Amino acid sequence: MSIVSRAAAATGRAIVAVANAVSAEVGFREILLFAGAGLIGYGLFLVWLPGAFIVPGVLVAYVAVFGVK
Repeated sequence: MSIVSRAAAATGRAIVAVANAVSAEVGFREILLFAGAGLIGYGLFLVWLPGAFIVPGVLVAYVAVFGVK
């Protein structure tokens, strides 16, 4: 087994371990919330840099105040 395939296997195991630890602490809806906010931020970054910080920040702040139902 080459060093590259060993490194790839170790990285894959680390990603799975982190995903399991995170999913044990937070719910699926929260993961989707932050993934969506990140994608919205990236899309806005491509168009308008200040919007990349404003819109996801407002979205997360709204959920923090009013919650997800």
